[in-house]
Amino acid sequence: MRGFRGVSYNIAGSLYGRVDAVKSDALGESCLVTCADDSGYAYVRSGSLLEGVFLKRSWHAHERMHLSVGDVICLSSDGRLIVEYSAGSRDNVFCVTDRCNHRCIMCPQHVVISGGAVDRYAECCRVARLVEDSSPLVGITGGEPLIAPDKFVGLVETCLDSNANWSFQVLTNATACADYQLAKQLAGYLKGRAVFCVPIYSDSASVHDQIVGSHGGLWKATLGVHHLACEGIDTEIRTVLLSHNMHRFRSLVEFICKNFPFAGHVALMGQEMIANARINMDRVWVEPSEYGGVLVDAVELLDDSRINVSIYNIPLCMLPENLWKYASRSISEWKVVHAEKCSECSVRSECCGIFFSNLKYVEKYVVPIRS
Repeated sequence: MRGFRGVSYNIAGSLYGRVDAVKSDALGESCLVTCADDSGYAYVRSGSLLEGVFLKRSWHAHERMHLSVGDVICLSSDGRLIVEYSAGSRDNVFCVTDRCNHRCIMCPQHVVISGGAVDRYAECCRVARLVEDSSPLVGITGGEPLIAPDKFVGLVETCLDSNANWSFQVLTNATACADYQLAKQLAGYLKGRAVFCVPIYSDSASVHDQIVGSHGGLWKATLGVHHLACEGIDTEIRTVLLSHNMHRFRSLVEFICKNFPFAGHVALMGQEMIANARINMDRVWVEPSEYGGVLVDAVELLDDSRINVSIYNIPLCMLPENLWKYASRSISEWKVVHAEKCSECSVRSECCGIFFSNLKYVEKYVVPIRS
């Protein structure tokens, strides 16, 4: 989510609204915001203030920015403006909680096991009611979004009540779906309109459970994926390249092929070096120079099993050329940066770029590709 700092006027707490008009001028940009719950309007201005333009509830920043008609924003009394939903984007995310039943060693989110947790299911419902895209797509993540199943279902119901054409990508460890009744309940809402993306980090239960910090994690996740598939919910298996699984990555891919042949997609992912990943970097980091051959072998196995496969979060110049067709522009727009050398690259527009948090670790591997 994009965020900006400014000054709020007559805004108490958090005010949610939809941008319904945008006007740019030589000095900046003005937006009229329709507030949630029919509570009137607010005015957002970036750049120099204009004389004679005022609404009781307003926000202003000298920094120039751009909002689009249909964006859903949250204005806070402390001067923050957060773009909760970007109109027309395929990168929208509802982060519904920072609670999680796992403590993954390389998790890029700041999650809470117990105490001090923040749930945002209700706030995401407020955002969903304001969305006016004809066919909205949103990723639902956390923490673990299914840690509060009733609240998760309530959010899905709210989305579908506001627009029957919503579709979802749910990032979950799926352990809650080891309960078959929950998988069945979710299918009633989400069959045909959602993909559940589930991480499997090793074919060894002890290694997987060490990575996720939870005993029984591999068994519960495998059972959860099978329950979801039995109820007709599309699934994607994800794994991350890290030092714990590199030595037996082929065995992991064989495990995926044998146990999840029904998976619609498998994603082989590079790390995002923030939160736990950065804290534990000495334990989890793998240099790009080490995983090229591992990925070639993995992709060949998945191809031979007729399972769709993609590579996420790894720039093209750090992959063997025969893997470029599998590489996806997977990094959310607001997280992407490019090294200075990337300006010389002929395939920059086809590349995923680099996580802003990863740049200092991988910049030395950037080699501009010249056609």
